[in-house]
Amino acid sequence: MKINKRIACIFLAVLMLASIQLFAFADEMTQEEYGDYQYQVLEYAAKIIANNYKFDTKIPYLLTAAFYEKLTHPDADLEDMIARMMDSLDPHSSYLRSEEYQQMVNHSISGEFGGIGVSIIERSGRIVIIGVMEDSPAEKAGILPYDVIASVDGVSVLGKSTEYLQTYASGAIGTSVNIGIIRGGQELSFDLIRAKIKDNTVSATIDEGVGYIHVSRFNQTTTPDTKRALAAFDALGIDKIIIDIRNNPGGERQSAIDFCNLFIPKGVVASIHYLEEENTEYFYSELENPKYKLAVLINGDSASASELFAAAAKDTEAAVLIGETTYGKGTMQSIIPFSYTGGALRLTIAEYYSPKGNKVNDVGVIPDQTVLNKTETHDTSYFAELNVQEESGLDDDSSNVLALEQRLDFLGYGPGTVDNIFDGKTEKALRTYQVYRNLPATGTLNMETALDLNNLDYENIEFYVDEQYETAKNYLKTGKFE
Repeated sequence: MKINKRIACIFLAVLMLASIQLFAFADEMTQEEYGDYQYQVLEYAAKIIANNYKFDTKIPYLLTAAFYEKLTHPDADLEDMIARMMDSLDPHSSYLRSEEYQQMVNHSISGEFGGIGVSIIERSGRIVIIGVMEDSPAEKAGILPYDVIASVDGVSVLGKSTEYLQTYASGAIGTSVNIGIIRGGQELSFDLIRAKIKDNTVSATIDEGVGYIHVSRFNQTTTPDTKRALAAFDALGIDKIIIDIRNNPGGERQSAIDFCNLFIPKGVVASIHYLEEENTEYFYSELENPKYKLAVLINGDSASASELFAAAAKDTEAAVLIGETTYGKGTMQSIIPFSYTGGALRLTIAEYYSPKGNKVNDVGVIPDQTVLNKTETHDTSYFAELNVQEESGLDDDSSNVLALEQRLDFLGYGPGTVDNIFDGKTEKALRTYQVYRNLPATGTLNMETALDLNNLDYENIEFYVDEQYETAKNYLKTGKFE
C-alpha cells in the first residue's frame, strides 16, 4: 500500500481539526502546516521503526496505524498516534510516553531509590507478580505471587509496560505508595512504605546431598553469588545440582551469558539475530570442563534471559530440563529516545536462537521431562480447639495460642515454633493473615479473627506439591526417572 505524502498531510490536517495538542511554537503555524509537521514526525518515527525492527513491517503500514488512531479517537495527540504504531508490532514493543520515559531516566541517574520488592512479568496486557521478596514491603503487606497489579497511587497500569510500573512503583526510601491488586476477581488495595530492596537473585540450599540454586532473575550480582554457592558445594563434595529458573522473567542478557560460563561446555551458547543478518552476534562459553551433573527446572513463566540459559543447557546436553515449556520470549528490546515528543520507542530489535539454531520466540524451550505439579489436601484432626471468645497477644501462653499457631502453620504463614507461646513470629504471621483476609491488622487474636479462622474449610484446602523439584532430586540421585 503506497501513501502519497501530500494526500496524507491533508488527511491528517483534517483529522486534527477536532482537537490537537500543539507544541509551543504551533500557534505560529497554519493548520495545514501543522498537519505537515505532524506527518513528518510520524514519518520519522516510522523510519526508525522500519530500519531497526527485527520483524517485517513497512512505513505505509505504520503510518496507516497512526492515522487510524486519529480517525477513531479525534482527541488523540502525537504520542497517541506513535503509541498505536508501536502497538501494531509484536507484544514486546511499545511506546514510552514522555513522562514515563523521563521518570525512568531520572531514576537511572539519581541516587538510591526504594521499591516494594516484587518480580513481575507482562502477560496479556496485565502485569503479574511472579515473585515476592522475603521481608519486603510487599510480603509484609500480604501481596502474593500471581496477584495482578491494577494501579499505582490510583492510576491504572493495566495495559502498561513493566518499565512503566517499575518507574512509578519505585521512589525515595521511606515514601508511601498505594498498590491496587486484582486477586481472583477481587480488587484489593495495599498501602506500602518503599524500602531499600536487597538485590539478591540467588538462593542456595542442600537437600539430601543435592545442591539447589534458585535464580529469581538475571542481573550483575547473579553470577558472583552463584560462584559463592558453588564454592560452598565444592567444599562439601557436592556435584549434583538443581538449578531452578521457574518464574524467572529474565533480566540482563550478559548476566545470562556469564551464568552459562559456569555450567555450559565451551562453545556457542546463543546467537542474536538483528534485522540485517550480517550483524548477527554469537556468544560463547569458555568453560573447558563442566564438573556438575545438572537438572534445570523450567515452567511457563521462565522467560527471556532464563530461556537463553535453558536452551543452551538443553542443546549442549549440559543438563536435563524438567518441568513445563517456557514462556517463549526470545527477543531483545532497545529503548530509543524520540526527541520530538520526549518519549521513547521500546522496540524489538533482535531475536535470539539456541546453540543449535533453534527458535525460542513464540515457541519456548521444551523440557526433556515434562512434569506437572499437583495439589493435595492435609489432615486437620490434630487441631486444638480455638476459643473465639478468648483474646491473645504478644507473650501470652495458652492452649488457644497453640490452636492459633496450628492454623497459621497449616495455612503457610510461618508462625515459627508451634507451641503455646505468642511470640514475635506469631504476631507477624497473624498480622499477614489479617491483611490477606481484609481484617483489621492488629497482630492480636480477637473474636473477629478467630471466627474467620474457624470458618475456613481446612479439609478441602489444596496444597501445592512440587513434583518438579522432587523429580529433579530423584533423577540426580538415581540417574533415572521413576
